[in-house]
Amino acid sequence: MTLHLEETKQQAKRLEQCLDRMGEGSSTLKDAGGKIIAMGQSISGIFAGDEVMKGSLASYTFEHMEIASYKMLIAAAGEIGDAGVQRACEENLREEEAMADWLESRLGTVTSEFLRRDERDADSAK
Repeated sequence: MTLHLEETKQQAKRLEQCLDRMGEGSSTLKDAGGKIIAMGQSISGIFAGDEVMKGSLASYTFEHMEIASYKMLIAAAGEIGDAGVQRACEENLREEEAMADWLESRLGTVTSEFLRRDERDADSAK
């Protein structure tokens, strides 16, 4: 997770450089990022009642939203012939896909562990 945090910071820098080069400025990136985070948090609250499960669901969902966003940006950059943006987004995409795979490989374990702990807590409360 610490590695992905550093990757995320690098991704933001790559995108900020692209936006600055295009004259859009980094405030566009910050606005979009804030909206995506808020949407991810609201989605997580709909589906799960427990914080551990909510966190897992939100993280997995958010990674796939990022993956879809980068795929769209790559296609758009290809359409306008901006190889620099395309390369930056492709690098970010690889990192997000790796994180999504890592999270997916742990969803079953997290769920099983949660259910075992929940059962133990219910037994001790009787």
